[in-house]
Amino acid sequence: MSRLGSLYVHLPPESRSFRSQQADADPAGTWSESDWMLWGCEYSLRCLVWQQGGCKGRRPRPLPTPEDRARRARQLEGAEEARAAVDEVLASVLAFQGGGGPGGEEGGG
Repeated sequence: MSRLGSLYVHLPPESRSFRSQQADADPAGTWSESDWMLWGCEYSLRCLVWQQGGCKGRRPRPLPTPEDRARRARQLEGAEEARAAVDEVLASVLAFQGGGGPGGEEGGG
């Protein structure tokens, strides 16, 4: 194992290098234990304040976690791929109709 490899293996979880490499494999690993505890405390406090206020309005939602952000990014990526496929199909349909068939002629109006 190279020197760089051994240094990387022993990086603390709070280091930027470790977190950037960990983000692709495990988004939850980008937050330290204290980050997760603060996230839970913050959400619990907002829920308590909402309950003390008579539960008026919508129940508070937790802040998005790294896992939530990664899931949303995957959803958006899938939507973009689906949109590209639909655009491709529509382009082929329009090209087929543009060959002189009924309704395919432009400027008829």
